[in-house]
Amino acid sequence: MYARASAGSRTRGVSESGAGVMSSQGLHAGVHSTFAAAPQMDGLPVPGGQGTRREVDNLATLALSRRQSKRAAWVASVCTGAALIAKAGSARSMKWIARWWSLSTASR
Repeated sequence: MYARASAGSRTRGVSESGAGVMSSQGLHAGVHSTFAAAPQMDGLPVPGGQGTRREVDNLATLALSRRQSKRAAWVASVCTGAALIAKAGSARSMKWIARWWSLSTASR
C-alpha cells in the first residue's frame, strides 16, 4: 500500500514484511516500512487486482487498513480494493461506491 504520510507530505510504501512487492505485471515497488512500523497516513489508497483478492483474508492487511482508515482524511480503492476496505470494517463509517463484483466479494 502506498499513502501520503503527514510528516513532510511524503508518499510511503508499506508491506507486511517490509520487503519490496511485485505486481502481477512484473512492476517492482520498494517500500519504506513494515505494516507494524507504518506512520499514520493522511490518505490511504488501496490497490485492486489479483493480489488484493488474496489479501482480503490476510489478518495483518486487514488490521493495517482498519488502523490507518480510522484517522486518515481519505480512503480510496481501485476495483477489488473496495472488498478489502469493506472486510476490514473501514467502510462502515464512510460513504462509498463500488462496482457490483467488489460489493458481492465484500459481503463474504
